Amino acid sequence: ADAGLTDIFLPYNILGRAKLERLKALHMRVTLSVTADSVETIDGLAATFTDAGNPLPVLVECDTGMGRCGVQTAGEAVGLARQIDTAKGLVFGGLMTYPAAGRAAEAEAWLAGARQALAACGLACARISSGGTPDMWRSGDDSVVTEYRPGTYIYLDRYQVAKGVGSLDDCALSVLSTVVSHPTRTRAILDAGSKALSSDTLGLADFGELLGVAGARVTGLSEEHGTVTLSGDGKLRIGERVRVVPDHCCVVTNLFNEVNLIDGETVLETLPVAARGRMG
Repeated sequence: ADAGLTDIFLPYNILGRAKLERLKALHMRVTLSVTADSVETIDGLAATFTDAGNPLPVLVECDTGMGRCGVQTAGEAVGLARQIDTAKGLVFGGLMTYPAAGRAAEAEAWLAGARQALAACGLACARISSGGTPDMWRSGDDSVVTEYRPGTYIYLDRYQVAKGVGSLDDCALSVLSTVVSHPTRTRAILDAGSKALSSDTLGLADFGELLGVAGARVTGLSEEHGTVTLSGDGKLRIGERVRVVPDHCCVVTNLFNEVNLIDGETVLETLPVAARGRMG
C-alpha cells in the first residue's frame, strides 16, 4: 500500500490478533480481499471485521490438487461460504486456488463443480481466482476462472524454462557474481553461494546457469561459494564477473535489499525490495 497499490488480494490465512489488527488497518486504506480455508480463520476475521457498511471480501481457498492449503471438497467450500455470508462484517468473495503445475484441467473441473454446488445453495460466486505461471497460457477462453495470479512471469527463471514457459534469454533476473577461484579446468568458484542463489532448486539438478558461457552450471553451493562445473569449450577466468540465472527467482529476490534494472551494462534504476523480511 505504501508503494501505491490500491487493490490488494492476500491469498493467505491470516491468524492472530496482531496480524488481524494490521489487516483491519489496511482495509481502511485500500480495496482488500483475503482467503480462508477453516472455521477458525473465518471466526478470527468475523471478530475483527464487524462493519456491515464496509465488509471484508473473503474467498474460500480450495485444494484442487496442489496438496497444500484449501478445503478438500465442494461441500466444505459451501459450508465456509455460508459461514462467511452470515458474518456481519464479511462478504463471500468467491473461490481461490493455487493449482498443481501441469494439472490445470483437474483444477478447472474442481472449481466448476464447486461453483455449481454454491449456486445450488443460492450463493453467487462471481470471482474465481487461480494462479501459477507455468499454466497461465493454458487456462483457455471458456475457463470458469475469472482472474489469474501469475507471479514468476515478471522475471522467469530456470524452473519456468524447464516447464516450457520461455527460454533462458527470456529470464530477466540474474545474480551478478565474480569468479574467485579456478582450481581445475572444469571447476570454478563464484562468490555467490546459498545466501545469494538460494538452495531451493524446485527439483532441478543444478542451482543456476551462467549466461554467455555454454555448459556452465552451478552444481554446488555452500553459504558463500558457488561451484561452477564447466563442460565443452566453456571457459572462465579469475576476476571475471558473470551473471547467473537462478532456479527460483522468487526466493532469490527475497535475499537482496535492492534490484538493479539494467540495459546491457547500464544501470537504469535501482529499486528497493520493499517486502523483504516482512514476515511478521
